[in-house]
Amino acid sequence: MTDESRSTPHEAIELGGSVWLRSGEATLGGAARIALLAAIHQTGSITGAAKAVGMSYKAAWDAIDTMNNLAGTTLVFGAAYTLWMVKRVIYGAVANDHVAALKDVNRREMVFLVLLAVAVLAMGVYPKPLSDVMNPSIQELLRHVSQSKAL
Repeated sequence: MTDESRSTPHEAIELGGSVWLRSGEATLGGAARIALLAAIHQTGSITGAAKAVGMSYKAAWDAIDTMNNLAGTTLVFGAAYTLWMVKRVIYGAVANDHVAALKDVNRREMVFLVLLAVAVLAMGVYPKPLSDVMNPSIQELLRHVSQSKAL
């Protein structure tokens, strides 16, 4: 490459596309469904959202019902895969000699694991100290996003 080609400004490359999930004839996602969900968030009602995206109330209700039903299916598949993986990883035979030679957790490691578990539990029960630290950054991010949407 020459110095001239390195110094020449280039236009940014952008990647575009759309994603949707289907189960038979039912569609879980897609641009229209995402626009409907965004409109529900903005208007606070299915009726207002349906009008905003140019859809009948019945079509909007059916779309939401389909998304709800398929979302539950995703959770079931995820749980089934997790159980299958745990069965193979934890209860399966050790196939590698190097893994079989590993020792269990020692006392020092157990102390740190217990401290980490207590910290995670404490943050779950009383998250205010962490959320107070994160709140200014989150508010600034929300302000930035709302400004960019207004443009």
